[in-house]
Amino acid sequence: MNRKLNYFSYFVLCSWLIFLGQICWWFYYPYDIIEFTNHCCTEDGSYYQGIVLNEGRKVRRGEMLTIKLEFIKNYDLPARYVTRTLANDRYITLVNNAGGTLQKGKHTKTFNIFIPLNIWPGRYRLENTFSYNPNPFRTINEKWVSEWFEVVP
Repeated sequence: MNRKLNYFSYFVLCSWLIFLGQICWWFYYPYDIIEFTNHCCTEDGSYYQGIVLNEGRKVRRGEMLTIKLEFIKNYDLPARYVTRTLANDRYITLVNNAGGTLQKGKHTKTFNIFIPLNIWPGRYRLENTFSYNPNPFRTINEKWVSEWFEVVP
């Protein structure tokens, strides 16, 4: 009987070590969900990933801004939440989506984003933030920004 109790104790100990190892793995593994392939640098030294396709990098209020983005998705995880903001000195939230799904692999996407009529003329960048849950304990936010563009009246 004593020998069976020792085997059971070893089994419980090993099970707990495996369980704790899995929890530590989930907390500290460096997930690289998206890699952006077109990193560019502006004249002021800031980096961007999204390329503005509008002529002269200008868009009128009430029209569509067209942005091209190239990236590699390394995991088949759906985006849980997407936030789009226009940024300069202040942040203006454009659209909050419930998320989206893209398959694993290399993608080139062209986005059309409506610029509202109430946006002040000026120089802006588009910032997108995606939230992913690779496991029950982690939320990873991936962010990309566009190059500078101008909103004109």
